Amino acid sequence: MKRLVLSVIALLICYFSLAQESSHTFRTGDQSLCFMPTAYTMPELNVSLTSYGLLVYQLEGTIIDRTQIGFATVFPYMPEIVKETGTFGIKQNYYRRDNFESAAFAIYTPSIKFATFGNVISYSSDKFSTHLAGGCIFLKDLVIEGDDVLNDSENENFIFMLGVLYDYSESFALYAEAITLHLNADDFDLTAVINGGIRARSQHFSIDLCFLCPYSNDEDIQGFASFPFLKGSFRF
Repeated sequence: MKRLVLSVIALLICYFSLAQESSHTFRTGDQSLCFMPTAYTMPELNVSLTSYGLLVYQLEGTIIDRTQIGFATVFPYMPEIVKETGTFGIKQNYYRRDNFESAAFAIYTPSIKFATFGNVISYSSDKFSTHLAGGCIFLKDLVIEGDDVLNDSENENFIFMLGVLYDYSESFALYAEAITLHLNADDFDLTAVINGGIRARSQHFSIDLCFLCPYSNDEDIQGFASFPFLKGSFRF
């Protein structure tokens, strides 16, 4: 199943690789909603620094047009923490035509041999943009609450995401996203996350007030639990 999904992504990249034009105008923060990536990439030679709740920091850049690379880690930046939490990412926008864009993405955390390969499709109109993504998750060693959860990389692990953003004005936007996980891991209770947010933005800054609603089968959590946090991005 994983091979089929990856093959479809590869075929999409080949088929649409010649399409270049898009009607979408990039604004600071458009490369993602709360956590869900969009198909949009920053303009060439742009760099952004994003903070998730003043705990996780992500540095992204577009050295060449439509290719965005990034690195994220947990604060403080001590060598052992960076080694354990450092995560690399790349997103390649390969299709732009009118209101549609599509991009392939990959995320890799070396310390736990955690990798995700996926694709996201974005459609934009005057006020709304809709985003649909899916991908395969490859796990080697997953540790949850001190218990080793060995997850063979051949097991079928998937992630699916759906999001929408409403441009209320040039300075404000509202968005919501749903992320569902399908992992063949024992004692992994988190099954979905539904998030919403309010984004204030300017040419170089964006600040999000996000509301996280993770859903779990854990009896101690009993379904949904909601809590807010701040996300900020600076683009230069």
